[in-house]
Amino acid sequence: MPSHPVESVAAGSVAERAGIRPGDRLRSINGESIRDQIDYLALSQKSSLRLVWETDDGSSTALIRKRKDEPLGLTFGESMRLKPKRCANRCVFCFVDQLPDGMRLSLYIKDDDWRMSLIMGNYVTLTNLSDAEFERLLRRRASPLYLSVHTLNPELRARMLGCSRGGELDARLRALCERGIRFHAQIVMCPDWNDGAALDETIAGLLSYIPNAQSVAVVPVGLTRHRAGLDALRPVDRETARRTLDQIRRWQRVSRERTGSSFVFAADELYIKAGEQIPNDAEYEDYPQIENGVGLLRRFAMEYEEAWREGNRCAATDRTPQRRRVIVATGVDAAPFLRELIGRFPVFADVTVRAVVNRFFGETITVAGLLTGRDLAEQLADVSADEILIPGSALNADGLFLDDWTLKRLRDELSVPVRTVGSSGESLYACLCGSDEPIIGG
Repeated sequence: MPSHPVESVAAGSVAERAGIRPGDRLRSINGESIRDQIDYLALSQKSSLRLVWETDDGSSTALIRKRKDEPLGLTFGESMRLKPKRCANRCVFCFVDQLPDGMRLSLYIKDDDWRMSLIMGNYVTLTNLSDAEFERLLRRRASPLYLSVHTLNPELRARMLGCSRGGELDARLRALCERGIRFHAQIVMCPDWNDGAALDETIAGLLSYIPNAQSVAVVPVGLTRHRAGLDALRPVDRETARRTLDQIRRWQRVSRERTGSSFVFAADELYIKAGEQIPNDAEYEDYPQIENGVGLLRRFAMEYEEAWREGNRCAATDRTPQRRRVIVATGVDAAPFLRELIGRFPVFADVTVRAVVNRFFGETITVAGLLTGRDLAEQLADVSADEILIPGSALNADGLFLDDWTLKRLRDELSVPVRTVGSSGESLYACLCGSDEPIIGG
């Protein structure tokens, strides 16, 4: 049975009162071995616990009672940290397979780990775990999960995922429902593969899993120019986007009649490709799929408008002696939306929104978060402004763009000061006003 070294014990905690000390090794809780942090958190939530641990003098046991969900107070080292499990699928739409050569190695790592789905909201296929590991998932009642469904047609899903186990999803969804586990689903919609009648079949099938099925997001496939040797896919065009939105709206009506919720939602990118307005706030309900780009622009606009109405500090010329010239650099998709938003709620600055074309990945990639330092540098080299604002989502936690440019390198390349904008509408408003508020990326 594995054991895990204790790094620290919180003062006054349940674990300290039980006699556990730093350097001891936790072996089991209620007779169950502990594989990782998921096991530890799930098992330690109960109010009645039997702990077994090892000390330098041998094995110790304690029977304790505590409030349910009261933490034990233990922290652990490397042995308890989650190491994401690699994905063995060969999905026809996989973005990692569409990356150019020569990028940093971490970008080529694929993961498909239900634990990351539970903790971080990552989407998983449920094909890269054994029957024993799936049983552990059920036993831990991991909820909610975020599932990459794409289609409920077994043969089509196996083909799209490049994995024979792709066709086993229905049985696993039924098992989740039997244990009361909730899930959110995503459909990466690939024209001529899982759109049209196949999409109708998938949405209808997912509706049957309500209430365990919480929501569904339909997201258009993203295709870079680096697809040599990969399956032939075509991008979502305006006609396909409009047809798909019509399908989604039909299913929303069906779902609202049955459940009171729209249930299925379209990514913002589909509305942009269709040339349609982003829906109003009420249509997104509680924004269950916002991390999937569903309602992101609507919430951003609401945050910006609220900040504008509450402060509007930029409109007062006595506070801003000189009118600044600001360039807002963003992706092709968001540029028209931001122009309209800033036009309706102007600030005391001359603002120009510049759409930066993604030449690194290809012009079919139009989202702001995938812009690279090189594209920004080349396409903003001619600007004349007091400041350039760029999306902070284009940089990782280490301050690197996807092409390994740093923010410092971009600033050195351009003759204009560059600042990153956070993901909220308030951040954009603050930056346009010249405020020093919470900007990311250094």
